[in-house]
Amino acid sequence: MRKINEIFVGRVALHTEILALRQQVAVLKRKRSRPTLRMRAPFLGAWMNFVLTFFAYDVMKAMMISTFGADGILTSPFWFAAEGAVVGLVIGCVATRFSGEGKETVGR
Repeated sequence: MRKINEIFVGRVALHTEILALRQQVAVLKRKRSRPTLRMRAPFLGAWMNFVLTFFAYDVMKAMMISTFGADGILTSPFWFAAEGAVVGLVIGCVATRFSGEGKETVGR
């Protein structure tokens, strides 16, 4: 039984490596380059969360203290601005990756 498991795991690893190599070859053969990452999406996400924190500071402060405790490092509600920047970066990368950027999106 142990031999069968070792053979199966070895074949799965081999197939995984083959798939990874095929992906690398496909990326190298790609004719169009990847779009450059712009910093407007993280900035917009951070700004929106900052404005939300600014107007709802008391409610968010109470929520952060109840969640992380009074002595925790994350008690400041302004951590939401950093979280907004990270989420904005992820959303910007995904949107640019799947839809493109600039003139290449016109006429699709």
